[in-house]
Amino acid sequence: MSVHKLSLSLLLIFITSLSIARTKEVTDSGKLYPTQVDKVIYPKNIENIQKVVKDAHANKQPISIAGARHSQGGHSNVEGGIQIDLKHMNKLLQLDAKHKTVTLQAGMTWEQLQDQLQAHALSIKIMQASNIFSIGGSIATNVHGRDPRFGPLIESIKSCKIITPSGDIKIISPKQNSELFSLVVGGYGLFGIIVEATLSVTANVMCSKEQKTLTPHQYLSFFQEEVLHNPHIQLHYGRVNTTPGKKFCNEILAISYIATKTSPATTSLKKEKHIGFNQWLFGVYRKQWGKITNYIKWMLEKYLHAPWENSKETSRNQLMRPYIHCLENKDPKSADLLQEYFIPLQHFEKFMQDLKAASEFYHIKLLNTTLRYVPANNQSFLSYSTQDSMAFVLYFVTDINTEKLDTVKQFTQMLTNSCLKYQGTFYLPYQQFATEKQLLEAYPQLPKFIQKKQSLDPDDIFMNNWYKHYIAKLLTQ
Repeated sequence: MSVHKLSLSLLLIFITSLSIARTKEVTDSGKLYPTQVDKVIYPKNIENIQKVVKDAHANKQPISIAGARHSQGGHSNVEGGIQIDLKHMNKLLQLDAKHKTVTLQAGMTWEQLQDQLQAHALSIKIMQASNIFSIGGSIATNVHGRDPRFGPLIESIKSCKIITPSGDIKIISPKQNSELFSLVVGGYGLFGIIVEATLSVTANVMCSKEQKTLTPHQYLSFFQEEVLHNPHIQLHYGRVNTTPGKKFCNEILAISYIATKTSPATTSLKKEKHIGFNQWLFGVYRKQWGKITNYIKWMLEKYLHAPWENSKETSRNQLMRPYIHCLENKDPKSADLLQEYFIPLQHFEKFMQDLKAASEFYHIKLLNTTLRYVPANNQSFLSYSTQDSMAFVLYFVTDINTEKLDTVKQFTQMLTNSCLKYQGTFYLPYQQFATEKQLLEAYPQLPKFIQKKQSLDPDDIFMNNWYKHYIAKLLTQ
């Protein structure tokens, strides 16, 4: 082979393995913090990432990490920096069915993992309610799920392989580099790029559905007496009635999926159908939010099976992939936002009353509110689950760049104050609405987190706009 042909071949290999797209603006699903970045890089292997990190370190240029881009507070972007998008690093590297573990690349989504696990009668142990998120991003935010037997995702992580700020590879786990492990899991990409992870998984059992309609007082008693210590319940959540009027925040659907004795299914999983029509229909609901449309939605949720469920039994895998693409908001002038509050069980009813009062006062369009139990876990340095709590997951819509966004911010701050009054915490992957005082009260360990960041990454190679927004102000206080 001639030198010319060899050089051309090497160039083609490099281009194939490392895609670079220069772009003016990137954003996330919240749409609130568009960011000008220098470039977006789509690596195909670890060596690509190491080179980018080492070059950035030499040039003192910040790097942010993106997966599925579903954090909503600028966590995956940094102004003027390099964004590394891991979506092409999505391979399953090893599956050990006997010991129920998987090793995978961090850009893989939960949906892609489910497709791989299904044939082996296995299922994900801990993940968000939907499956569109990247696993690396889920680790970086230390998500939690709907299985009341498990806490945050960190409980199912055996180990991770990361790239450090100097471009080196490190293995972290609860026993190996344990402090760094606690900083990376739930550390929002600030201490290292997660490139691979080994997770424990569980059996893909068949489940039958049980549903009750309860008041908030009845729900808490029901949960503590009939759900919390029932080992057969695979998934559980509560859905709050958000219909304006008498039953607003006064009625809850308690939904449990209980393991049956039927053998687990290994057939192909159902895919989401009628996405375009359902997007249109949900768009109508957003715009026509009110007593009538909410009542119709509530009746459908109360009396009809969801499209991903069978009438009698449904596999755990299928239940953990509900319709989600139909919720995409394509209107550039509005955004669907999330907020989440972790409330100690003894204060559950009081916070529900505060949620009702704040929502009605600010006329917030709550599209959905769900309840998920999160047991105490302090493995992550920025743990949000410092005690057994009920998570209130709020899903609402607002206009962008109008006074309505200011109203939403005031609503969020009011609820945050209520949450803190009851010794609760709030989830950090969402908007930059909380004040610095609220942030420090919810996370008193944050100053030490900043010290660790300054020690392990003194040049701030790994950075994002959420961290810059808060830390710049905290450091000057």
